[in-house]
Amino acid sequence: VEQMANWDKYPTYDVYVQMMQNFATNYPNICRLDTIGTSQQGRLILVLEITDNLNVAENEPEFFYTSTMHGDETTGIVLMLRLIDYLLSNYNSNAQITNIINNVDLFINPLANPDGTYAGGNNTVSGSQRELADGVDPNRDFPYPRDTNHVTTEAETVAMMDFAGEHNFVMSANFHGGSEVYNYPWDCYAGDDSQHSPADAPWYEYVGTNYVQTARLQNSSYMTDVVSDGVTEGYDWYEADGTRQDYMNFFHHCKEVTIELSTEKTLSSDELPNYWNYNKQSLIDYIEESLYGIRGVVMTNNCSPLDAEVSISNYDRDNTEALTDANSGNYHKYIKAGTYTLTYSASGYSNQNVTVTSVDDAATIVDVFFGGNAPTTDFSGKLISSGTGVPNIEVTIKGQNNTYTLTSDANGEFSQTGITAGTYKISISGTNVLPLYFWKTITPSDNYIEIEIPALKTIEGTIVDATTGNPIPNATVTIVNGSFDNDTTGTDGYYSFIGVVEGNSYQIQVKASNYATQTKSVTIAAENNVLDFALLPVNGITFEDNVPSEISFSGDADWYRDNSESYEGNCSMHSGTITDNEETSMQLTTTTEAGEISFYYKVSSEASYDELIFYIDGTEKARWSGEIDWTEASYSVSAGSHSFLWTYSKDGSAEGGSDCAWVDLIQLPAQAPATYTVSFTVKDGATAQPIEGATVNLVGYGTKTTDASGNASFADVYETTDTNSISYVVSASGYFDETGTIQVLGDVNQVVNMQQGSKIEEQNTSLEIYPNPADNYIIISNNFSATNLIIPDVTGKILINKHITEKTITIDISTLPKGLYFIRLNNNKTVKINKFIKK
Repeated sequence: VEQMANWDKYPTYDVYVQMMQNFATNYPNICRLDTIGTSQQGRLILVLEITDNLNVAENEPEFFYTSTMHGDETTGIVLMLRLIDYLLSNYNSNAQITNIINNVDLFINPLANPDGTYAGGNNTVSGSQRELADGVDPNRDFPYPRDTNHVTTEAETVAMMDFAGEHNFVMSANFHGGSEVYNYPWDCYAGDDSQHSPADAPWYEYVGTNYVQTARLQNSSYMTDVVSDGVTEGYDWYEADGTRQDYMNFFHHCKEVTIELSTEKTLSSDELPNYWNYNKQSLIDYIEESLYGIRGVVMTNNCSPLDAEVSISNYDRDNTEALTDANSGNYHKYIKAGTYTLTYSASGYSNQNVTVTSVDDAATIVDVFFGGNAPTTDFSGKLISSGTGVPNIEVTIKGQNNTYTLTSDANGEFSQTGITAGTYKISISGTNVLPLYFWKTITPSDNYIEIEIPALKTIEGTIVDATTGNPIPNATVTIVNGSFDNDTTGTDGYYSFIGVVEGNSYQIQVKASNYATQTKSVTIAAENNVLDFALLPVNGITFEDNVPSEISFSGDADWYRDNSESYEGNCSMHSGTITDNEETSMQLTTTTEAGEISFYYKVSSEASYDELIFYIDGTEKARWSGEIDWTEASYSVSAGSHSFLWTYSKDGSAEGGSDCAWVDLIQLPAQAPATYTVSFTVKDGATAQPIEGATVNLVGYGTKTTDASGNASFADVYETTDTNSISYVVSASGYFDETGTIQVLGDVNQVVNMQQGSKIEEQNTSLEIYPNPADNYIIISNNFSATNLIIPDVTGKILINKHITEKTITIDISTLPKGLYFIRLNNNKTVKINKFIKK
């Protein structure tokens, strides 16, 4: 399982099963593992359900992703596993993902034909086959509109049909390979057949075009091999009888499409990350599409759900009508924007007609009650975070005819009287709150909602040079395992990520020119999420003048310096000239510090056959083929002696591209200076008594809290020169901050004597700052007669120092670098502190 971390390998069958089990084990509150059935050879057909309330029938669409019913079309297996991981790991931190999981009942089956995929054995996808174990093509084995009485005995087909019958799927996609195209029904009817032309073709075309165009933001030539726009109606491509999508549309009223992901059926595994990048946002947006269209509930006037049909005269045909879910009465009618008259039919009642205008990329609510008018009820709810009510959050409750805007009170509660029963979208928004929404059917017996708001925090820190202690500007800081935009440090070396989730673990990576890349992990706590970095200068290897002596060659030809192609400067290393079934290798043997090796590579080869492979100490780390422009790769290394190997290998087929690879700008962690322990002893300046619980920030090395003896220690602090130093800030409740610098030429014990202030109130709510975060100015309002205002940077250097006389002050912050700042107002008796963020 660990070897799947880079998502550039296919799993063995056992690893696939273990990964699916791990998802359910690691995320039990939002993920459940189920079995659709068992294959002919006894392998499991697994499916994961992902939703926020696993055991509750809510007013939500049921959505289904399924892949690789053709066993040799394997790209979708890894893309579905990676999608599962991305959804689960970004819940409660990414707003789009969180809202999908909160509002969609999502099912993902990465492998529908395990016997076909593992026809060569459980440990390889080599030898995979299209068909089921007995040679039957599963995508020609379903009943379909022109043969509704088709009977199958194939275990996999029967299991999939039974699974569909147990659910009320309203949207679905099944993934294939061998071409790149978005294909919609019908496969068995011609699109120009006036009797059977697809009723929802405009909707399919619109949604499919969105899928393709979003993917083409990553690769402009993606999905062009079948039709130029990447979207086709099935029969227009070629006729196929007994397909899954025709079955799901005709027999289950489910809008299923077929998405062909890659022209290579069994894609070279090193290409899998690229195809994930092409499809990731499209896959997510396509799920979100299930929340749009015309939706609502069909019920009796006492709020009992009804089995009903929702249709449009002279529009629907071949079972494109929408059906309600028997458990909740909800329905979803997906249709291109326009004005339509919908007919609602339920057994024992007269039909009801409703004219409605739908729009694209949004939901239109239409609730229908039979037997009388919908009742009214009072509605209430509570917003909580870590068990505590969250006040001052805006709550919008939007239904078919009315919209209510409320604000949560001091206990996090809100309420509205006289709400008509039906479908409502409940949205919440506020400062430092993830924008969330929930679809809910409100009735007299179900008129309360409790919403758990993720506890959002800020990761912040300072990036410094390990040998000088000076801040490093223009460093790029990335949350590797999250969906946050990168941050770039200003002149003070400061970075921050606003909106990280308490309790989640994040990997933070820092890259800066001429410094070795560094990665650290942090688990977000309720307080104090400071993560500093002290970067070492990089040991760079270039090829401008010669080939360094640490590099050697092997194989059928030597690599050589190429002065016509480079990432940096004028020269790079070019793979040796070889022919079929040969290889050429370049090896770097050296001793490094712990950290990361990085380099830039370029490849021009026959895709999936001729490739550049990279090894560390004999273990393969990655392989690349096809046309890849200069790209950076980086890998963690421990301290010690290492062998780094780049091999360009050719198979026996025809050449492709320039048939070679290049490597340039290899960067290794430089030899580290000596490290020492820096200790602080914090005391009351008047009484000399130790101060417990003081916060000590050693810039570049994070934050520690003093113990009962007033002590806090930082281990492994890099030695500075005798002309450089490291800054520190010491804070304690009831005391003024103390700042200073330390030279680290050996172990250090710094005594800090703190001076009492009559009152210091951090995060003082009576000292209001707005807007916050701010761009160019802040307005400060206070309820005491402050005479002085100070804004320091994170090292304690004073940036703004003003004498003030007013209670409301506007401060120009346009010249400040972006980051977190503390602002301090004081008079002769009182000090008040609060903080703001410059965007």
